Amino acid sequence: MSFIISNVRRTKKVVIPVGLLFIALAGCHSEKLVATVGDATITETDFLDRASRIPGESIPAGMDSGTATMVSMLREIMTNQLAKTKNGAPTEDEVKALTDYQVKLDAKYQVAIDKGQLTREDLLRSFRYSLCEFGIGTEGAKIDDKKVLEEYNKYKDQAPTIPNPASSSGQTNNPVKRAAVYIVRMLQLPNEAAAKQALEQLQKTGDFRRVARALSSDPQLIETAGRELFLPKEFVSRQLPALETALAKLSDGQFTPAPVIVSSPTQGNPTVTQNIFIVGQLVKKEPDLTLTLQEAAPGLRLRLMESTHPDWRTHKDQEMAKYTKGLLDSNKLDIKVDRLKTVKDTFVRTMAESFQATAPGGTLNGGSAPPAGAGR
Repeated sequence: MSFIISNVRRTKKVVIPVGLLFIALAGCHSEKLVATVGDATITETDFLDRASRIPGESIPAGMDSGTATMVSMLREIMTNQLAKTKNGAPTEDEVKALTDYQVKLDAKYQVAIDKGQLTREDLLRSFRYSLCEFGIGTEGAKIDDKKVLEEYNKYKDQAPTIPNPASSSGQTNNPVKRAAVYIVRMLQLPNEAAAKQALEQLQKTGDFRRVARALSSDPQLIETAGRELFLPKEFVSRQLPALETALAKLSDGQFTPAPVIVSSPTQGNPTVTQNIFIVGQLVKKEPDLTLTLQEAAPGLRLRLMESTHPDWRTHKDQEMAKYTKGLLDSNKLDIKVDRLKTVKDTFVRTMAESFQATAPGGTLNGGSAPPAGAGR
């Protein structure tokens, strides 16, 4: 689905300049305000909590963590306020239903939650923001239940991956089915001797990064060693049958008993193949899944809304710009921390004047990026 995140970002713990923020906010011990937006407020506690959890990869170029957090929180508040005026703000039940849909459809979400890389509250906030954006862009439009049922019946008997000529891969994911997935950790090595040595060490320590450093000076190999990969079973069966045969025999946590040999195009000369030796560990097998109509309905409604309102992103950005300008003209947006006051001109005023919305904050494509504070 084009409007929902399909991948959970690998988050890195970021050391942010919270000390500077504490100094800027220091004073009396009562709860302090960091910013006011209309009749809403951002407190010191809420701001520092979000700033302490912002993943480095969600910070746009040119922003530090404090600025990115402020921009994200301002946008969330303004978006929610504007959606309410258009009868487009979601109920909490709608937010929960969309979140449940995405967690069921994409195994990456639950894995990230289980590992502490993502919290359910992060997801709820993110999808709440997304639904508000959609409510603004469509002026609160709704989709009839009959159309949702027709959409469900169209997809329920198709394969988890279906043809899509408009996609670069020629395929797209079925919006009501999840394909079976192997979650694996792997090392790819150039010769069998190194692969056997790696497997022996991995079976003792399980430390992919350490083994990679001992066997290779390739920084990319070391950086990606042991990173969890989500491999659709159908893809592995078609493209890497030897690997699929090995993985199918493993239980969760087990390593391949021997290196798996696969053929790969030579870098710089795709007409010539070379053998790559893979050693890996099966983390978990996720079975295929068909959602019920009730489970799939939240995602199908957005899918239908997108097709019936193809200009919703442009309209949303324009409406947000006008609303932001109104707040500025009436002096109803105030940032109280000196170090962050420039956000008002460098982001808020620029957004109002250029009809753009490019801050971190949501899950929709176009004007949004993944939410700041979406990882630990």
